[in-house]
Amino acid sequence: MLPFAFDLNPVTMLILLLLGVMLYGKKLPDIGRQLGQSLLELKRGMSDLGDQATTSMSRASEPAPSSSPSHSEEAQAPKFEPPK
Repeated sequence: MLPFAFDLNPVTMLILLLLGVMLYGKKLPDIGRQLGQSLLELKRGMSDLGDQATTSMSRASEPAPSSSPSHSEEAQAPKFEPPK
């Protein structure tokens, strides 16, 4: 690991912030807007994924329709009439 990776004191963060403003000063609003849109899209995707998971789980827990006919749909055998 890099030895300086966790040595971010307030002075170091201020220097990095100033350097970032100097390099990307005019582009910072656009970068912030794009970052916000990306995070919003990520949240929407995660909520859609959660909604799909809950609907699939609720469908899986529903009882399967029975193949036997109900009383109103009972199959009736044709009536036999003897020849005259």
